[in-house]
Amino acid sequence: MSRAAYDLQVRATVHSASCGHPRYVPDDYLEHLDGLGIETTITAAELCAIGTWQRVGGGYRVLDWEAVEYPRRGTPAHRRRPQGSRRRTRT
Repeated sequence: MSRAAYDLQVRATVHSASCGHPRYVPDDYLEHLDGLGIETTITAAELCAIGTWQRVGGGYRVLDWEAVEYPRRGTPAHRRRPQGSRRRTRT
């Protein structure tokens, strides 16, 4: 995997998790990155070719579940505990 593909994978999975649609990277987000001077078309094709992403309607599905789960652990929605739940303590 190229450095550009790795960088896109990290940015896009963090974005997808923080926006509430983990495992899905919309084309709109990639167009936004293009506007910042980040080449996404070729890089997304590389991620598809190596089996990390899959093209779906209007964007890409991230197939690397570990890449998705790691950023999700840090999102506010994932960190919140239901009211009344207790924090686990190690014994």
